[in-house]
Amino acid sequence: MKRAIIIIFVLFVSGSSYSQKKDSIGFLPKYAIGISPSAYINVYRGIQISQDFRFSKELNLTLESGFIFDGTLFANRDPRGIRLRFGIEYLFPVDKEDAFSVGIFFLKRYIQEDLQFEVNHWEQRYFRRIPVKRTKDLKGSGMSLDFKQKILQRFHVDFGFGIGIGTFSINDKFYSEDRENLEYRGWYAYDTVGDYFFPIVFFNINFSYVIIK
Repeated sequence: MKRAIIIIFVLFVSGSSYSQKKDSIGFLPKYAIGISPSAYINVYRGIQISQDFRFSKELNLTLESGFIFDGTLFANRDPRGIRLRFGIEYLFPVDKEDAFSVGIFFLKRYIQEDLQFEVNHWEQRYFRRIPVKRTKDLKGSGMSLDFKQKILQRFHVDFGFGIGIGTFSINDKFYSEDRENLEYRGWYAYDTVGDYFFPIVFFNINFSYVIIK
C-alpha cells in the first residue's frame, strides 16, 4: 500500500505542470451519476450505480454501489449481497473530450447464499441434506486506471481497470446442530470456509450522466 501511495504522489507532481499547460479536462463534471453494465457479467452479477465528485481541477472522488442478485459459479444457489468501491483519482487531459486518470480504491463486498450439504449414512444407503447459510466477506484496496470520454453533451463513458489485494473471509451458519460427518471443500478460495489473502482484479465499463457541470 505504501508503494501505491508513493506512485500516486509521483504522478500528482509530474502531472501538475502538464495540466497547467493544457487545461482541457474542463468537460469532466463536478457531479455525475451513472450505471455499469459490466457488473452483469461479473462472477457475482448485479446492478451497479456510479457517482463521481470532482472537487478540484485534477482530483475526482468515485463511488460504485452494487446490489448482487445472481452468481455464475453455482447454479443451485441464490446469492444476495452488496459491492462498494470508493476511490480517489488524479486526472490527466488528453484533449477536449478525452482524459485518463490513475488512482487508489478501497473495496467491500459482502454476500450471503443458501446451500445444502449432503450427508450419507448406512454406507450411502441413506442421504440427508443439511441447509447452511454461507457468508463471503471481501475487503481490500489497490490501484486503478481509467479512460474517460465525452460522447454527448451530458453523457460520458469510462473504461476502468484495477488491481489490488484483499482479505477474504468465508463462514457458515448451520440451521441444524447436527454436523456429523460434515466436511466440504469447494472451488479454490471462492467456496472454502476460512480466511485468505485474495487478489482483486476488475474491468469496468460505465456510462454516466452529468448532473452538475
